[in-house]
Amino acid sequence: MQPTINQGNHIIVQKLGYRTYGTFGVKFINSEVSSPNLMQRGKLYAFYPPHKHIPFVKRLIAVPGDTIAIKGNDIIINGSVLATSLVREAEKAIVYEQKLGDITHAIQRIEMRPSRDMDEVVIPESSYFFMGDNRDNSADSRFWGYVSSDSIIGEVVYIIQ
Repeated sequence: MQPTINQGNHIIVQKLGYRTYGTFGVKFINSEVSSPNLMQRGKLYAFYPPHKHIPFVKRLIAVPGDTIAIKGNDIIINGSVLATSLVREAEKAIVYEQKLGDITHAIQRIEMRPSRDMDEVVIPESSYFFMGDNRDNSADSRFWGYVSSDSIIGEVVYIIQ
């Protein structure tokens, strides 16, 4: 999740309202998010990806009913390309600022790695599409598919550096 979350950082996750409660990988209550309004494009969420038993943290890119496609470095949601602007170039990575709804966040691209294109798909009901901010070095929905509503743990509300 670099440049947003770096190795050694800690996060605080708000679980209230997400109805997926558990500890140490064991779910006590497993139900859908109480209100889809809690899920907002551009925010960070903790969740269990399909077929994994450890939580991941990624950025929510698309919600149920959205169409999404990836062409080169462009992410196209509902026919509109996400606005992206260059922030800085480093030796191994390029940092961009990307606007997703009302949220502006940093993403990192690795120049030597090609992006993974994806044909246009429609996000199914009760499912979400997540991507990491380290776009070219992230295991996310491009690889393992959608995350179901009953796998959402909660929203990341604070990152401790």
